[in-house]
Amino acid sequence: MAGRRTAPLGNRALTHGTRWRRGQAEDRARLAAAQLRVGDRDAGLANAHQALDDLAQVRSARKHRWLANLSDAALDHAGNLAADDLRTRIAST
Repeated sequence: MAGRRTAPLGNRALTHGTRWRRGQAEDRARLAAAQLRVGDRDAGLANAHQALDDLAQVRSARKHRWLANLSDAALDHAGNLAADDLRTRIAST
């Protein structure tokens, strides 16, 4: 019974455009922050820029928390031009 309830809810979440984009943007921002924190800088920066692109269309009060977390993670790589550019881009959002 639970399996039958889960599938339709999951399908509905995937087809609801705004909710799906916001969730995807949040997941990508968290992934990017984690990658930056463990030292996978190239993947973290790539995902961070994609997350910023995704978040450009998102209106959410939580958006600023996700961006602050991402900026803090990029700070671990201060002095790296790409990480500094990311922080500048986040600050201008």
